[in-house]
Amino acid sequence: MMQFKKCMDKIKKTDRFICFKVILLTIIFLLNIVGSTGATSFNFDFSGNGLNGSGSLSLENIGGGKLTAVDGSIKMDGETFDLYPAFNENSFNLSPLGAFYYNNIVYSSAPYLDINGLLFTDKSGDIEVNIWGNGPATPYSVWEYASGRSYFSSNDNVAFNAVPEPSTLILLGVGVMGLGGLRLRKSAVRRRLACFS
Repeated sequence: MMQFKKCMDKIKKTDRFICFKVILLTIIFLLNIVGSTGATSFNFDFSGNGLNGSGSLSLENIGGGKLTAVDGSIKMDGETFDLYPAFNENSFNLSPLGAFYYNNIVYSSAPYLDINGLLFTDKSGDIEVNIWGNGPATPYSVWEYASGRSYFSSNDNVAFNAVPEPSTLILLGVGVMGLGGLRLRKSAVRRRLACFS
């Protein structure tokens, strides 16, 4: 009986060590993968003065509390506008129709936009939408410009609601951790059976 107890104690210590290794390696794997991508996604909406819209952005960290929008779109009045790329994120860019300055920078602390803001265009490139602000606690503006027409402005509060999306790699890591746990359970059962023989 004493030998059986020693055998079971040894198995428990080994199981804990293997479980600890699987969890530690999975955490290291996830931290390396997530840390290397540096991408953030979130959704936002805006409304006021008869204007309603929503959108989503994919952002990359460029340091100094700044994120640059690399992909995204907004839906406004039933029409979809795609993010227009910024060619110089450290300064401002002039929109293709010459109506707006923009930089596609989002400051991570709130998040909030600066006075240059984000630029979106329709599929034809004839309509531009500029969403901009002057800091985290100020009202945001949504300005729309159509080629050959005047500005349509709306000084509204634009609410950015961050909605993190599950990363495929994080889900893969959780799956690997689950498989490690299953393997651990099978090996523990085998060792326990060996104690009885």
